[in-house]
Amino acid sequence: MTIHQSDSQVSPNIAEVLQRLQQEWTKADMVSSVLVSEVLVTLTGTSGIDAVIPLGAEIIDVVVICSGANTSGTMQLKTGADTPVAITDAIVCAVDKVVNRSGTIDDAYKYVGADGVKVFSNADDDSGYVYILYKRNL
Repeated sequence: MTIHQSDSQVSPNIAEVLQRLQQEWTKADMVSSVLVSEVLVTLTGTSGIDAVIPLGAEIIDVVVICSGANTSGTMQLKTGADTPVAITDAIVCAVDKVVNRSGTIDDAYKYVGADGVKVFSNADDDSGYVYILYKRNL
């Protein structure tokens, strides 16, 4: 985009510039928003805990902050279907205060479908904060 200076105006009016950008830019030119959904996993993680993420959002990372100790503790993001399918690998959550992140994200399931997504733990006594980073296109 080129902005021309006129003799009567030293700089363009910001409203004019924004209007021009809105007219010229397509959605493909705009940057996507990266948002975070927090899920607290306490005593019911094996049955899955719903994560609030909009339909069509793209999962780009999952970070776990462990808040308890369990030698076999893990967290995993799965689809919310009746028969859940893994979106991420099992993320270690075995030592209090340790931070881990997903090592893999299945590209076949990284877009949130109509069933949504859930966080599952390996055992009911696994506990931690699960942060799901997702991209929502503008």
